Amino acid sequence: MVATDFDMSNRKNDSNTVADCDIPVHTFPTNLPLLTAVLMAAGTTGGTTYAFGLFGAALKANLHLQQSELDTISAATFCAGLLSWAPGMFVDRFGARLAITIGGLSGACSLLLYWAVATERFPVSREWAVAALSALGVWVYVSSAAVTGSVFKVIVGTCGGGTKGSAVGAAKGYVGLGTGAYATIFAALRGPDGPDRKSNLNKDLNFLPMCAFFAVAVASLPAACLLPRGGGLGALSGRVDGATPCHFRVLFTGLFGLGAVVVGRSLLELRQEDSGSGGDGPDRNIWVAALVVLLWFGPIMTLPCIPPAVATANDQREDCEEGVSLLLRNGEDDGVSDSAMAVERPTTEADQTSENPPDDGSTPQSTAAVAANVSIHQRMEEEDTGLLASDDDGDDEGGAPAAPAATKHSTPPCVLPQLNLRQMLSQTSAWAMFFTFSVLGGSGTIMTNNVGQMVEALGLPPSTASAALALFSVAQAGSRVATGAVSEAAASWDVRCWGGGTGVPRPAFLVAASLAAAASHALLAMATGRVIFIVGVVLSGAAFGMIWPLMVLITEECFGKKHHGANYMFYDGSASAVGTLLLSKFLAQWVYEGHIQEGGDSENDTTCVGEECFRLSHIIVSLLALSCVVPSVAVMYNTRHIYQRDDAKREPVGIQTSNGTCA
Repeated sequence: MVATDFDMSNRKNDSNTVADCDIPVHTFPTNLPLLTAVLMAAGTTGGTTYAFGLFGAALKANLHLQQSELDTISAATFCAGLLSWAPGMFVDRFGARLAITIGGLSGACSLLLYWAVATERFPVSREWAVAALSALGVWVYVSSAAVTGSVFKVIVGTCGGGTKGSAVGAAKGYVGLGTGAYATIFAALRGPDGPDRKSNLNKDLNFLPMCAFFAVAVASLPAACLLPRGGGLGALSGRVDGATPCHFRVLFTGLFGLGAVVVGRSLLELRQEDSGSGGDGPDRNIWVAALVVLLWFGPIMTLPCIPPAVATANDQREDCEEGVSLLLRNGEDDGVSDSAMAVERPTTEADQTSENPPDDGSTPQSTAAVAANVSIHQRMEEEDTGLLASDDDGDDEGGAPAAPAATKHSTPPCVLPQLNLRQMLSQTSAWAMFFTFSVLGGSGTIMTNNVGQMVEALGLPPSTASAALALFSVAQAGSRVATGAVSEAAASWDVRCWGGGTGVPRPAFLVAASLAAAASHALLAMATGRVIFIVGVVLSGAAFGMIWPLMVLITEECFGKKHHGANYMFYDGSASAVGTLLLSKFLAQWVYEGHIQEGGDSENDTTCVGEECFRLSHIIVSLLALSCVVPSVAVMYNTRHIYQRDDAKREPVGIQTSNGTCA
């Protein structure tokens, strides 16, 4: 039987169970089908975004482009990130189901048009080719942004404390490994080169229609079938967080196996290149492609079949109150305003009941139905006043309903801010994060967009480019998974932090990412042979991968869930765009073309050959990454009240605890 629901009727009927709620609710769905849909869609976003280096050389040769024109096409795709907050707002307003369905279909159409222009099946004059491909690249990115924002909106909206970091890490792992998985599948299906150079170039560009197929098959279709209708957090509430360590072990095992196949295939190509047995390229091997697809999607599709987590009595009461809220509001959006202020109101009857238990010996918990309805009416009144007491999606600990508003005779509850994009950008920490994400993001995209030219400049074997890209993909995927899970566990480590609490705050991992990025590009600046180059690429991928789960989690924890789609996509898109434009486009192009003009060993006026072609770029990126330590430490300090943990309760300060009090 598919384990997607909790059977509430089979639970013990005590004072904390559903029996106390006078509503006809018997089952509560879990979030496992939703996680299945979004994890399948996650890999399709990174496969095209970071794979430009895989077909960029073929695009350049087929259309006879200059290096500056190729850089413009590549950078334009990431510059679309400046608009990525718009798809995020679409996700917040209309929901993940519609956003992923439309995003996948739209992305497939844009990829097919891109392929038609690149292969000259759709004739475009050379003067317009760069503009057309740049515009189509923007279309591809915006479509992927709608999918990306939906994936993490669903995860942070349905996963609680203890599972949220691992779920985000797994999703980011699939995003990061998508490029390597796509490259391995395509290499297995492409077949060896023929005698016609034009035909061989078109073979490389057939990578694009393959990506279009996956965008529809594993993003749009599962989302349309498994995700709920409607937008806002109301569409995601009322679901039990059913993820268990067993679910994540299955996902991580699949990711490990997928990464092993990608790395193994890349190392095999390198060995064949060295021995001269590669010939015109590997033969078509459909079994390798099938294995990659099985390791990619098999573990994800088994999630609903694994027994979900068992809820506690307190979880049952919280689910019951959430069910009452959903029934009364009939699935409408929460509609709360953007203010982060709590409402101060006179003491209610429910407050008096909680302060003065009745004489018959019953406890306040035995009146859960009354408390739930009071909480609902308070929330409705708060909507009328235009002030925010809290978001009805609940805290991070499994979707509990919002705490009652502060009263004159009770301790005000801890309320995390629910800031919209404009309010978020008024915070100093938001801009410190933006600088860090921009530099570290650019330090990675300079590799993905220029790895082919770097290999060519150093005089390394051509297969080093595809192998390096695959290893970069695996390194960043592993880093994404590990950072999400480790940062979640580190919050409970017995480590003293600012303010007297314990636990490692999540922004501390930004410091580690900054140091790793600085070290990787220092190695790349010194690279003259394959070994140091590969080591630098792998370390760069690890540093690049660390920022992506941190971006999702820190944004949600510091600025709230309600507008997470727009807030997160501002960083995911805009920071990547700025970093890519400044580092991958202007800096790398300026250094590269500067050494072409100096002559050296260049064969023509479009190719740079020599160690100096990218050395200065790596040095500058290394210094910028090192400077990111300062704003990262500033974010740690400014958000210490959120991540500080009490020694006794071991729960984050600023987040409502399981008993409704403030840690």
